[in-house]
Amino acid sequence: MIWAARFAGLLLLLASVQPSLLSQEIPSLPTGTGSVVGIVIDSNGRPIAGANVYALPAQDMTQRFTAVSDVDGKFTINGILMGGDCGWCRTAYIQAYKDSEGYPDKVFAFYHTVDSEVAKVEIDPHRSPPSVVVQMGPKTAYLNLVITDQQGRHIGASVTFTRDGFTHGVYKRGVGIDETIPVPPVPFRITVEVEGFETWHYGGQNFQGKLGLITLKPGQNLRLNVQLVKVQESKP
Repeated sequence: MIWAARFAGLLLLLASVQPSLLSQEIPSLPTGTGSVVGIVIDSNGRPIAGANVYALPAQDMTQRFTAVSDVDGKFTINGILMGGDCGWCRTAYIQAYKDSEGYPDKVFAFYHTVDSEVAKVEIDPHRSPPSVVVQMGPKTAYLNLVITDQQGRHIGASVTFTRDGFTHGVYKRGVGIDETIPVPPVPFRITVEVEGFETWHYGGQNFQGKLGLITLKPGQNLRLNVQLVKVQESKP
């Protein structure tokens, strides 16, 4: 299971804790900085040079500690702030991306395809850095969205991507005029929304069935023309 699903489960667990327990004073935990070393490889085991690598401490995922892999795909991330004596206080998740070679940032769960893209490590500031392997999944595909009204005028929109059976795979973003978006090479659905227009689903009225699924191969580029219809104003 990828870290996004685990993190969401942790949030649900915390929400179920009794308020009286949450209100108790929690002692401050000693902190320190640690490091992690590793290598970024593709699905065939070849090193990926120039990949952006980052560590997310489990205790505070708003922090991101970064490095860039060298010509041999190797990297070292220093200064990772860790703290406490509990296991999760020393846990960090290591991920990598390189947009120019078809490996987008997997911070959005929608893009995750294999567990090996995220390495979970325990970092102890008083011990040698752990060594990890980040093995990327298949390269991304691309979706070129052209969104227009009934007069052919190009408009921006809000687009929602979903993956069946993957509750953390909902990805929503704004799309400009004639924009190309990286998408994972797995089946997904797409919905386009613009205020004042009817909601558009790929697959039309059968969007919830097989006709509503888009499946692309790594590196494939699909041009999708979306024509939106204005909402009919009801007469008084």
